[in-house]
Amino acid sequence: MSTIITRVFEYEIQAAAAMTALHEAGFTADAVLLSRPAFDGANDLAAMRASLVAVGVNEATADACATRVAEGSRALTVQADFGSGRLATDIMEAEGGADLGFGDATTHRPDNAAPFSAIFGLPVLCNSPSPLSSWLNFNTLTPRQTGKAELMKNPAPFSDWAGVRTLSHTAAPLSSALGMPTLSRSPAPLSGAAAMPTVVKGNWSFSGALGLPLLSSDPAPLSRLFGLPLLSANRSRRSG
Repeated sequence: MSTIITRVFEYEIQAAAAMTALHEAGFTADAVLLSRPAFDGANDLAAMRASLVAVGVNEATADACATRVAEGSRALTVQADFGSGRLATDIMEAEGGADLGFGDATTHRPDNAAPFSAIFGLPVLCNSPSPLSSWLNFNTLTPRQTGKAELMKNPAPFSDWAGVRTLSHTAAPLSSALGMPTLSRSPAPLSGAAAMPTVVKGNWSFSGALGLPLLSSDPAPLSRLFGLPLLSANRSRRSG
């Protein structure tokens, strides 16, 4: 996702300084477009507007920008990748760039084929044939030096590393380890194990068991129960 930011400059020297600062900050030449008035005075507003719209400038900004440039101003349009829009804006406005007031445009078409990798500084291509295993320090090749790479003979290296069996004669090894049956006649085995009723008669409730009413005219019963004030009587005063 990129943000298309346009600022208008009254003088050429301002636009040139902003462009230099943008390049020094890492914005490439392809990401910065400078619009100048025609030296012969024959400004084609339609063509200038079309060129701005083509790079993603919204139509209202393109109309106003083309008019200002035809009158002698300069305009810089920057295609700022995700996370760099504020930097581009600060650079241009520091050199006198004026916002036309129609808002910046946003394009959801990523110009970077791997934007997530770019954000986190991760390479898309890597010399390692198993980068994840390398990052986790897992050995994918046998430690034996045979003169050629061989795949590990262990089909479950992670289970072997963690000391966990991959196959078990027990259909539910976790339940067996905890001593819990996998099938039970009780529809609520956990409540039964804790001797807690799942359905009760009468008006019994958890709040009632604690002596708390279900409905109360007190807007803050818990605070009242523990003697906690909602609003402090002590208010900070400004020094005169």
